[in-house]
Amino acid sequence: MNAFQNSRYLVLKHCYFLNSARYQHPRQYKSALELLCDASQPEAAHDSAAREQTLETIPSTRYPGFIDILMSWSIQKHTAPPVALITTPKSDLAQLYAERLEGHLAATYFLSDICSNNPTHFVPTIALQLVTRSPAFDKTLNGIIHRNPTILTKSLKIQFRDLILTPLEDLMARDVDLPGVVIVDGFDRFLPRARREILRAVATAVDDGIPLRWVFFSRRVLESYLLLYLTSSKVLKPTHDFHFISMWTLHTYTVGHHVGSKWGLGRVMRWVPTVSKEKLDGPLISDAPVGKDELLKSVGLYKVQGDAVAAVMGAIYEQFGASVAHRAFHTRVLPHLLLDGKNGGLPLVFHDEVREICERMGGAESDLTKAPEATTESSQ
Repeated sequence: MNAFQNSRYLVLKHCYFLNSARYQHPRQYKSALELLCDASQPEAAHDSAAREQTLETIPSTRYPGFIDILMSWSIQKHTAPPVALITTPKSDLAQLYAERLEGHLAATYFLSDICSNNPTHFVPTIALQLVTRSPAFDKTLNGIIHRNPTILTKSLKIQFRDLILTPLEDLMARDVDLPGVVIVDGFDRFLPRARREILRAVATAVDDGIPLRWVFFSRRVLESYLLLYLTSSKVLKPTHDFHFISMWTLHTYTVGHHVGSKWGLGRVMRWVPTVSKEKLDGPLISDAPVGKDELLKSVGLYKVQGDAVAAVMGAIYEQFGASVAHRAFHTRVLPHLLLDGKNGGLPLVFHDEVREICERMGGAESDLTKAPEATTESSQ
């Protein structure tokens, strides 16, 4: 189009024209909520459509009355410990608990076959649900993301600090009511490093006095009870590495050697060695304990015994419940893992405390089905 079409008496002096055109389109920015949605995993929420389909294949809980205990714990904001780690068979217990919480529920993260166990989704998913439940949280978080959208690409530790801790601290400073309980189901599906990072982040929130309560549902009895002990230990230090302690203490060979052998599992198991009959029938290389240990390890005995110990603990939990399994762990398993630290076992700093707990729960010869009268203990 001619720029001077229909013009009259127009005089132009000392000018020139360029035959080019540039158009500036307004840049489209995503809102903080949209960015958060992109980084989260909405199907991990307990009320998602994907979760509804999964529930059809999940068995009903055998302990519906346990929900009342959890509900009582949920509202004791300043008296009960703010973190609960619950080992349970696969069931709808966590789902029923989330539905009962209603107004006390802050967020849920339910890991299942339909959800990725990539921990990068964890914090954004929790933060997204907090946004939908608290307008004040939404306003604070919106400003944080707009100032630094790259926060959604940072490590879990930094995301937890900036997307959860900072907004909640702001709400606390302004005396704004905070949502109550975060439920994580299928916690054992995360890789060990991710579990460690999440627990450390939650421990930071607890140390900062954030009145948010966390419930972790897991399926692995041995590791769950060890992590439960560590998080409540009086001698735990910030430098302690949960992942290393768990791996070093509960390595299959270590458990099989020191717990399985004490239980006498090798005399009752039926298994096939990993070496030939000729090697087993041959003379032992050395009569020293080290030589025998190496041979038993090479034939697979300790690994099989370790798996058997885990299976027995799982069976105890399934048959007798969490309290009995909890006592079995502290009186029949963990005391046998108080080693010198050179070849596995629990670090020395925890030994005295573990022995005290064992005695408080009745000792190694106690009846596991009967709680000691002088002991007040929780299996959660």
